[in-house]
Formats: sequence, C-alpha cells, structure tokens
Amino acid sequence: MKWKILIIGCAILIFLGSLFAQEEIFPVAQRGYFSSGLGFQMWRIKGVYHSKNQLAFPLTVLLPFGEHFNLAIQHTPAFSWWFGEYRMNGISDTWVRGNLVFLGEKAMLNLGLGIPTGKTRLNIAQFDLARDLGRNIFRFRSPVYGQGPCARGGLAFAFQLTEKVVLGFGGQYLYRMGYHPIEFEYGSEIGIPEKTWSKEYVPGDEVSGQVGFDFRIDENTKIMLDGIYTYYWKDFLDNEVVYRAGDKFTFNFALFHRSYQHYLWSHVTFRQRAKNEVIRELSFQEQDKNSNGYQIEIDMIYKIMEIMRSELFILGEGRYYGQNGRRVEEVTGTSKMEYGDEMVVGLGVGTNYRLSENSLLDFQMKYLMGNFKYETNNWILGLDTFLGLKIEF
Repeated sequence: MKWKILIIGCAILIFLGSLFAQEEIFPVAQRGYFSSGLGFQMWRIKGVYHSKNQLAFPLTVLLPFGEHFNLAIQHTPAFSWWFGEYRMNGISDTWVRGNLVFLGEKAMLNLGLGIPTGKTRLNIAQFDLARDLGRNIFRFRSPVYGQGPCARGGLAFAFQLTEKVVLGFGGQYLYRMGYHPIEFEYGSEIGIPEKTWSKEYVPGDEVSGQVGFDFRIDENTKIMLDGIYTYYWKDFLDNEVVYRAGDKFTFNFALFHRSYQHYLWSHVTFRQRAKNEVIRELSFQEQDKNSNGYQIEIDMIYKIMEIMRSELFILGEGRYYGQNGRRVEEVTGTSKMEYGDEMVVGLGVGTNYRLSENSLLDFQMKYLMGNFKYETNNWILGLDTFLGLKIEF
C-alpha cells in the first residue's frame, strides 16, 4: 500500500518546504507537474527606517518515469533589497533530485545534485544582506543564492508493525565542495596597490540518521513522530580549519485530522544543537557557552470551507528561538557575543481555485510579528504573500 511509504517522504517534504496549502498531508505524487509562483516577503525592524524585502520565483518540475521513479528539479530566483547598495538580484543554485521506490514500496533511494548556478563572490554590502536573509527567524524563500556544488544521497525504509503503525528509518549524506562566497577590493584607501580578497570556502559535509513512526488513529486521523541526528564535518577557509557546527538533534510531531470537508494539519519541530567549534586564542576549540539556543517551530493549516472549485484555509505559525548567540561588532573594532531570545507569531489566510482538472491556482497571505531580545527589545513586523500555479501532466 502506498501510504506505507509516506513516512519516508515526510523528511523530504519538510526539507523541500514546498507544500501547497490545498494539499492534504504528505500526498504521494502520482502525476508529473510544474509549479511556479511569485512570493513577496517583508520584514521591518523597530528603529530601522528601511525594511528587508524579497521577491522570489520558486520553480519546481516533477517528472515521473514509471510508477517507482521520479525526477524533481527545483530553482528559486530572487530579488532581495534593503536600502542603497544593500541589494542582491539573481538566480539560485539548482537542485536535481531522483527518488526510486523499491522492495514493494517499502524502501526509497534518494539522490540529488546541487548545481552551482547561484550567485557567489558577493561584495561587502551583499554579504551583509545575505547574513540576514539566512537567519532562520525570517524564513526567506531564497535564504542563500549560491553555496557551490554539492551532492546528496539517502536511503530509507518503512515497515508495517501493525495494521495502524508504520516504522520508518533511514540516513542521508551531503557532500559539499568549495566556492568563493565573498570578493572585494582593498588597499587603495591606505595608499597601497589595490588587491582583491577572494578565498575559497569549503563547508563541512553532513550526515544524518532518522527514525520515525506513523500512527493511524482511525480513517480520518494520523499522528507522525520522528527524530533526526545530524553530524557536521569541519569548514575550511583557504585550506585552514575555521569552524565546525555543533551536532544537531531534531524532533518532529505532526497531526492530521479530517472531518467531512474540513481538515487540520499541525506540525511542531524542536531543534537543539551542541556547541560549535571555532578559532579561539590561536587554536581550534569548542565554545565556552553554547551560542545555539533551542528552537521551536509550529505550523498549522485548517481547511474551513469548500465552495465549488475553491477552498479556504486559516494559516498559523509560531517560532521561538531561545538564547541564541550572535556576534556583534563594537565601535572599537572588536566584537562580542550577545545572547537573547527571538520570537515570531503569524496568522493568515489561504485559498485555491481549480482552473481545470489539471491546473490549480493557490494564494496565501500571512501577517507576522515578534521581537529580538538582545540589549533592548526590537519589535519586528512581517508580511508573507504567495501566488502560485500548479499544472499537472
């Protein structure tokens, strides 16, 4: 039965982050499709006149080859800007992934290739903007434009323990190659010949293992639980070790309940990372205090109405990151670590309209607010909208 493999697809769908609001939880794709859209996100921070903005155009193509293999291609061009020279436009890296289901639909092999089509060699202003785009609290659709070539391979299995319980487990390895994240000219302002700073950065590889359970309470209710452990290798800059991210533990809980024309989907994620290892006092050491606070994220979709060819949804989300550390530059030119909480809550609406048997129009809009807690409370306000089109073939 195809639902046995759903727990395997759970991790992949969470990673892709590309579920349409109108789709019920973790559907198994039977047909190929093309999806695209336009997303606008805006964040305004109290005391800062200009907002941080992004227009993104996510593109996905799913090509099925028979009943057991499909190929997915994903790409997200984006226009991001703050003010003045703090702007960055361009295409992102391109991911090509293949999924092969075998052993009577109880196992899946996932292979992926990250093609370095995205923007790298950023200037100083672009690099500063990119650091904010990559902050988890904002959830920009294109948080990173380019990270160099990489490859991913994973294997997962699912077994039916009872009529209503499925066990799934698997692992994944991510191989990364080097790239040049930043490039700038220096020297002329202090009277020496102008030089170019551009060093190769090689992010550490990653390996993760996952185990999860799928509990079918009844015909209309399902609970999903899984835990993931991720280990990171060391990062290198110009062939020298500069950083190693702390090991990460992730726990997911999801609930899906359907009642007549309504359904509720809720998903809770808890993450905790160990201490990072950094260059300190001319040696590579573990941090004295963990700069990685725990993270809790909640997402909810409630289908409240179905009229003719359209559906209406209530969307909700919350994010709480406890005691995360951030390095702050001081006026003297030195830097220090500041620790504080980050919190965001959001509420919105979503709707879709079936243009034809094979095409669907999807719209979402959410209003968000929250705060940073460092030396002072800095309130943030956000707007997240998306208009998408999905065409099956």
